[in-house]
Amino acid sequence: MVRICKSAEELGVGVILRIKHTRYAHLAGNYLDLGLLGIKVPEVEDPEVVQEAINAFYYPPIGRRSWGSEVGFGKSDIEDRVEYSRWWNKTGILAIKIESIKAVLNIRDIIDPLLTFMDDGANDLNFSLETTPHLELKTYEDCRAFVDKEFADVDIRVK
Repeated sequence: MVRICKSAEELGVGVILRIKHTRYAHLAGNYLDLGLLGIKVPEVEDPEVVQEAINAFYYPPIGRRSWGSEVGFGKSDIEDRVEYSRWWNKTGILAIKIESIKAVLNIRDIIDPLLTFMDDGANDLNFSLETTPHLELKTYEDCRAFVDKEFADVDIRVK
């Protein structure tokens, strides 16, 4: 992973990793210490998971990420710890995936301004709709329209 991230950074791009499971959100900082530019947390349904990811992703005073290794996206360009942490807190990409009816219905509680963007997993959302019927939101398109309406006045990218 370190070699892949370093090669990408040398080309002027960063790598965003979708972690394997929501329960690994607390490991975001460990993944980032391998040189990633961003993390995407899947299957988010609760604000506690978002807060856990924020704490692990951002350096103090925003989060609680530890310094980790000398490997990290942009670390070779910024040697000062405080300067780098400020830069990272403005530059790193933290995203979530909305993949269930529960997440759609909790969307206002889940979203935080410290998230860079959110997107959805249409197939998993369809599985959720098929196993947890909802009176008003019956299709993926209904869910997407609901989320878009909820975020008409919020500054977060919905992909």
